[in-house]
Amino acid sequence: MNVSLPCVVAAAALLALAESASAGVLESLRAIDINDYAVGIGVSTTENVYIGAGDTQTIYPYLTKLVPSALNDEVTFGRDGAYGVRWLPKSGFEIGALARLQTLGFEADDSELLAGLPDRAWTVEVGPSVGWRGPIHLDWTAFVDLLRNHGGASHVVRLSVPRAFPRGYVIPEIGFRRYTHQYVDYYYGVPVEAALPERPAYEGEAASGVSLGLAWGIRITRHWILTGALDVERFGSQISDSPIVDDRDQSSLSLQVTYDGAPFHMPEAAVSFPMNLDLALAEIEGDTEDASRDSLAYFEAGVRFARRHRIVLGGFDATYSRTAAGGADRELHIRNLQLLYGFDVLDDRQKTVSVQAGLHIDDISLEDDELQLPGRSTKPLPMLAVDAAAHFDSRISIRAKLHLLLLDGDGYSGRQMFASFGVFHKTFPNVSLGAGYVFNRVALRSGVPGLAERIEPLHQGPSLLVTASF
Repeated sequence: MNVSLPCVVAAAALLALAESASAGVLESLRAIDINDYAVGIGVSTTENVYIGAGDTQTIYPYLTKLVPSALNDEVTFGRDGAYGVRWLPKSGFEIGALARLQTLGFEADDSELLAGLPDRAWTVEVGPSVGWRGPIHLDWTAFVDLLRNHGGASHVVRLSVPRAFPRGYVIPEIGFRRYTHQYVDYYYGVPVEAALPERPAYEGEAASGVSLGLAWGIRITRHWILTGALDVERFGSQISDSPIVDDRDQSSLSLQVTYDGAPFHMPEAAVSFPMNLDLALAEIEGDTEDASRDSLAYFEAGVRFARRHRIVLGGFDATYSRTAAGGADRELHIRNLQLLYGFDVLDDRQKTVSVQAGLHIDDISLEDDELQLPGRSTKPLPMLAVDAAAHFDSRISIRAKLHLLLLDGDGYSGRQMFASFGVFHKTFPNVSLGAGYVFNRVALRSGVPGLAERIEPLHQGPSLLVTASF
């Protein structure tokens, strides 16, 4: 049996966290008051190392504290762009489990020099983290791709020196990074079948690198905090020698402005609504100039019982259209029906977090001028979901959800990742209307002759949201 070291350590970390839950980890999570955090908005820019591709700018909601997790002992923490939970024994050691959105990768139409290569879409990475907190902090973190686009991993060993001041903090760090050959080959390799004279075939090898970082935070007024981070990484030659890599160094800068007041409800009261109904509709531009507008919709209906338990019935329908190579019109239909059991880890007037697991039945079909992929699946397949919400001391609330599904049918197999974020207004006593953003990525491996081995449709764009509670 081939079991990678990060998976083994991740399992050990999760077991340690599970054992410590009885000692107060779950109680500590439930005792969190998000009014203790500053809420605001952040903007980041990341240098794109792929040849011919432009840099990436992102705007995102942000929660922080003037005293970051490196300088406090709370159960939640952040590290290397990831967030999770940790156990801090009295000895100064730290054991945690982390998850992050990995934005590395490209789409073939990002640059003429990337045309013909398989897309490398965003994904979710998870992994363990082990550290020691003394005058100098030392920690090791590893990440694997939760969607298993590749079988590799990335590792980082960091030395940092967190220092707090009356009005802020500063954290300089140096990191030593290691990437397995599967990781390098997936993100920086060029398959033989996609090789061109100006872009020769390239097979990735294990690579090492070094990074420097500086994070800071300062209270600029009584209720406003400015935070930021600057990171620079120098790649090893195994990455920089790739014909699709344009630079040996990658830099990123992020800035956040947050309000440190008490905008959310107080958490004392428990949620009392036994039933809920969610609906989302989106119309999204296709990814080529000739593509028609794509559509996406989903619904969920849930029933709560015994306070923290719930049963959720959901459905999903999306159409993804594009012009394939040779000018053929191609349309991919994605549908599924879901049944899940959920447990409310957090459940009060201020915030809710529900962890869900269950089964789904999917129907995926692809049609173009020449080929058809009849993809109906009649066997239930597993899926995981997380649903979270925070409620302001007004009619406004924010909500996010993440679904991970395995796909397997006639002529295809793969995975689906669906994420949604929205801002809601309680327009009626039991109904909230909102606007948000959806991200739906499907990675399929086709077994039909004449079709590309990998089919990776991607939806992302604004959506209209409706939620009701009874």
